[in-house]
Amino acid sequence: MNTALRYALVLIATLLIATTAFAQSDAAPQARPSLAVQSAPAKADDLSTPESTVAAVYDAISGPAGERNWARLRNICLPEVHFIVTGVDKGGKAFHRVLTIDDYQQRATPMMMKEGFYERGIASRTVHYGHIAHVFTTYESRHEPDAKPFARGINSMQLLSDGKRWYIVNILWDSETPDQPIPQEFLK
Repeated sequence: MNTALRYALVLIATLLIATTAFAQSDAAPQARPSLAVQSAPAKADDLSTPESTVAAVYDAISGPAGERNWARLRNICLPEVHFIVTGVDKGGKAFHRVLTIDDYQQRATPMMMKEGFYERGIASRTVHYGHIAHVFTTYESRHEPDAKPFARGINSMQLLSDGKRWYIVNILWDSETPDQPIPQEFLK
């Protein structure tokens, strides 16, 4: 049997297996595992409302130079959480980068180990319906709690409730720049 024919047969077999597995998953959906996260438990007050959950995110990532409570952040978020940074590069081109919680931790840790990082919401708007919520929160970032902010921007956070507590599903953010100041309506 020639190589091209062998390759074609392997490809067809792979597609058949994938199609069968996909069809079986549609025909007999599996129960989704509990939303419970296998990490350090968050405080009950952290997760009781969308607003307290957002405040817990800010608290978990804020602190003096050194390690953060990554287990707490993981417990606040769904395991599939996305951290999505967006902005404009030096050439003026818009970009975005989707990060897992592991990616976010790996990216943030070196800076947080060297210097303090304190981020807090200074204004927010919450839209809530049933088991979902969206919090649009303006943030300021500082190296010390009372220092002048070195960055500001807006976090767009999506949340989900399982009826007992809230989880962060996604955090999408954009930083303020001289060409893109935060509008006054998002500073109230």
